[in-house]
Amino acid sequence: MVRDDDARVASYSIVDLSDDFVPFIFREKTPGQDDFKKNDYRRTFINVANDITDEAGRPLPRGEHNYVELFGIPPSLSVLRRRFLDDDGKSCYSRLRGQVLRGYRGVVKYEGGKGARAILERYKQLKAMVRKAMRRTGASSVAQLRKRGQAFLVKRYRLYQTKLAVINQAHLRLRCEGLYRPGERGSRLVFGYTMHRALARFERKHMLYGWGQLFGKTLRTLGRSPLENNFAALKRVIRERVVHSLGVIEDGSAPLPGAHPKATRRGAGKRRRGKGPDLVGEYTRRVLAAMGIDTPGRALAFFKQQPAGLFAHFRVGVRLPPRPSYYGHNMRFEVVIDRGDVWYDPPYYPSGKRRSFYRRKRPTLTLYTVVGRRRIPLARYHTTIGGWRTEWHDGKEYMAYKGSDVGPRIWRDIVAGPVWIPPATTPPRALVKYERKAGRWIRRVNREEIGPSYASAYGLVAAYHIEESRSGRGRKVTWKDNGIRTHGSVDYMSILTRYSHGCHRLHNHLALRLFSFIVRHSKFVRRGQVPLAYARRFTVKGRSYAIRLKTRGYYYTLRNPVKVLVTEGRIMGKQKTPIEHFLPKPGVSYDAGDPNLSPTKKLENDAKGSTDGYKPSGALPAERLQPIPKLDPSKLPPPPADSTR
Repeated sequence: MVRDDDARVASYSIVDLSDDFVPFIFREKTPGQDDFKKNDYRRTFINVANDITDEAGRPLPRGEHNYVELFGIPPSLSVLRRRFLDDDGKSCYSRLRGQVLRGYRGVVKYEGGKGARAILERYKQLKAMVRKAMRRTGASSVAQLRKRGQAFLVKRYRLYQTKLAVINQAHLRLRCEGLYRPGERGSRLVFGYTMHRALARFERKHMLYGWGQLFGKTLRTLGRSPLENNFAALKRVIRERVVHSLGVIEDGSAPLPGAHPKATRRGAGKRRRGKGPDLVGEYTRRVLAAMGIDTPGRALAFFKQQPAGLFAHFRVGVRLPPRPSYYGHNMRFEVVIDRGDVWYDPPYYPSGKRRSFYRRKRPTLTLYTVVGRRRIPLARYHTTIGGWRTEWHDGKEYMAYKGSDVGPRIWRDIVAGPVWIPPATTPPRALVKYERKAGRWIRRVNREEIGPSYASAYGLVAAYHIEESRSGRGRKVTWKDNGIRTHGSVDYMSILTRYSHGCHRLHNHLALRLFSFIVRHSKFVRRGQVPLAYARRFTVKGRSYAIRLKTRGYYYTLRNPVKVLVTEGRIMGKQKTPIEHFLPKPGVSYDAGDPNLSPTKKLENDAKGSTDGYKPSGALPAERLQPIPKLDPSKLPPPPADSTR
C-alpha cells in the first residue's frame, strides 16, 4: 500500500475503483482548494451504484437491483463481484441452448395484449395443417413432406416453430438470470408483457439500446454466456473509471484534423476516413492487463480471490503513456453542434396523413480544444435538434415547431443534478405518471422527470446555451436565454432516431464525460446547490397535484465560457424557414376562427419567464465572479398560474 501522491511521483496514474466513486461533476471539493460545497445528489449516485437504495432513497428489497447503467450510473465493483459469483454458482445456465438465440436472424416482437399469443396460435394452426398434409401425402416426416410439394407449408411451420424456440430460450434465460420480479411469471411460449418488461431490464443491465424486443444485438447478448456478459460489463465500468479518474475524453469518435468528410474505408486509391486517438480504449486495456483481469476467466478468478470488502476504498496505480501535450488545468474549449438534415415542412399532409422526414446526416456535437491557431477535435457524439412537437395551449393541443437556435452561443454555467422547471405550455397530464404499487396502479407527480434524477428531462448534467452581446467597447455584457440546453437524457432511442423540443440531448454517460472533462480542465467557481422556491398546482382528471422545488441543481460557473457554434445544417424539403405559428393537430376539433391558428400569432418561447435560466442582465468580468447570494423566498416572483385539464 502506498499513498496516492507517492504513486504519482513514481509516474503511476491512479484509477479510483472504490465503491464511493462519483464522476468529477458530483465531487464536493476541488483537490488543493478550500471550496467544499455539499452536493445533494452525490450520495444518491453512490447508493444507486451499490444497489443500496433506489433513487428515491428507499432500501432495495432482497433480490432487487438498480439496472441503470444505460441511464448513466454504472454498478460498483462490489455489485459486479456479486454478479460474477452468483452467476458462476447457477446450474440453470448449463441447460440453455444459446445457439438458438445467437443464430436467429429474424425479429420476434412484443405485440401486446391478445397479440402476444398470435405466434403460439399460428403455430398450432400450422402444426395441424402439417399433420393433415402428412396423412394426405403419406410423408413420414416434415422433411419428407417438403419433397412432396408442400415446401411453402413446411417453411411457414419451421418459421413459427423457430420463433417459439427463441421465445422459450429467452424466457429460460431471463428466469435464470433473475430478471423476473417477485410475483411475475413469464410464459415460456408467449412473449407477453411480463417477458417484455424482463427483457427491458436485461437491456438496461447489459447496456443495450433497444425496445425490449427479440432481435439483433439483444438476441446475441441473450445467447452469450453470463461470464462473457459480465466481463463486458466489467470493461465498461473500468472504462468509465478511467475516463473520470484520469480526466481523458478521446475515445476515437472525433475525426482527425483535416480528414476528408466523404472519405471511405473501402476501395483502392480512396482516402481513408481519419479517426482521432482512442486514449480511453488504450488506457482501459492497459489497466485491465495491469490488474490481471483482461479475460473473462481471469476476471472471475480475480473476484473469487478478493474479499467482499476490498472495493470499499480501492485504487490502483498503473504506468500509462503520458497525456497529450495540449492537456492542462485551464484548456480552451470550443463546441460545434451540426444540426445535420433539417425539415421545416409541416408534419402532416392536408389529408391528415403523417409525413415522414428522412435524415441521412444526423446532428452531432464535437468538442475541440484550441491551442494557439490549432483546433484539435477531442470527441464527437450523436445529439438531437428541435422539430415538430405537440404543445398544450388554452386547453387544446396544437402542433408547434420547437427549433434549435442557430449561431454562436456560450456555455457559462454547467449544472450537476439539474432541475427541469416545466414551462407553462407543458400539458398537465405530462406531469404525472402511473406506477404499480402493492398490486395496483397509482397516479403520482412525475418527480423523476423534474429532477434531480438520472431520469430528469435534463438528465444528470446540463449546460445552458446563452446568447451573449456586448456594448460600450465590450465593457457591458448582456445575456439572453432562449431555453436551449445541452443535457443528458435517459430517452436513449430519441437520441438515435427522433427530435427534441429544441435541446441537444446526449446519452447520460457521455454527458457526464463531456462536462466533467470541461469543468476539470477549466477555471471555475464552485457555486454549489443553488436554492429555489417554486410551487405549482395543477389538476388531472379531477385530482389535484402539487410540485414544490427547493434547488435548481449544483452549479459550476466557468471563468472562461465555452464557445458554442450551432450550424444551420442542411435545410431539406420545400419549407426553407421555420413556421412560427401553431398548426392544427389531426383528430383535435377547433373552434371556427381559432385565434391560436392564425399565422399572425407567433409562438412564445419556452424560456419566457423561465425560472431555471437567465434574464438579460449585466455581467461581472469572469475573474471577479462571486457565488450567488441566498434567495429570500418572500421576495421571489409568484409561480406560474395553475394549469387545469
